[in-house]
This record gives sequence, structure tokens and C-alpha cells, in this order.
Amino acid sequence: MNSNQALKVVFLFILSYILLYSLGAVFGALTGFRDWGFTTNIFKLDYFYFLIPIPAFFFMFFLVDWIEQYFETKLTRNFIFPVFFVALALIAYYVAVFWFYCNLFSLAEESVCSANGSSAAMQYVSQTFVSSLLQSPYIIFVLAAVLGWLSKLLVERFE
Repeated sequence: MNSNQALKVVFLFILSYILLYSLGAVFGALTGFRDWGFTTNIFKLDYFYFLIPIPAFFFMFFLVDWIEQYFETKLTRNFIFPVFFVALALIAYYVAVFWFYCNLFSLAEESVCSANGSSAAMQYVSQTFVSSLLQSPYIIFVLAAVLGWLSKLLVERFE
């Protein structure tokens, strides 16, 4: 990667970061995303929201080349790839949240995650899935990764 490409990547990352921040700060009422809580008090700052876009963006940016070399495919150049990635990410989040609440409800009943715990967890997760997803930093991670993929395509297209 030459210095011209690196400047393009940094510029696209800054644009992506501003977009992700504005989803919660400016458009939070419309999108349902949580405000990142920017403050000058470093002890009240939620660093996870501010730092999670960095590894997600660059992880996906560099993962595209690795996927193409390892699997010998150009699937990552297709717009099906981010849809597939987001679908897998949502499934992973659902499974993680389901097992978390299943274990939590089972501990309240002092039993194994059986039918009672799993049915209660299924009801709770199905009612709160979207709101908990939009309020968690996980969706910021997923969106930053998708923006990293898009930035990879843009950098290579405008070389």
C-alpha cells in the first residue's frame, strides 16, 4: 500500500467514524442508536463506543484481501458479501443474547437451561432483540466492518 492509498483509507475511515457517531448523536431519535455520550470528563466517557469502530473497520478492510487469497474467490467484491456478513453477525448476536438470558433465567430458578429457562429467554429476547441490538456497541462494530468493506472497494476502484 502506497502513501496515496493510505491517505485515502484514513480519509474514508474518518468519514465512516463521523457517520457512525452521527447515527447516535444526531440521528439517535430516528435510528434508535445509543448516543456515545461524548464528554470532557474522561471518567464518564464510554471508551468502548469510541474505540470499537477502529478495529472493526481495519479488520474488514484487510480481511477482504485475505479471503480472496485463501478461498481463491472474488465473492468479497460482490454486494452479497456485506448482506451475508450482517446476517451472520445478527445470528451470532441473537445466539449470544439468547444463551446469556437463558443462563440468567436458569440461575434464578436454580436449574439447568431447560425448557422453562429457554422459553422465558426466547420470549424475552424476541421482545427486546432490536432495542438491545441498537443500544449495544455490537451494531457499531458490524456497521464499521461493513464501512471498512465498502472503503476497500472504493480505494481499489479509484486507484
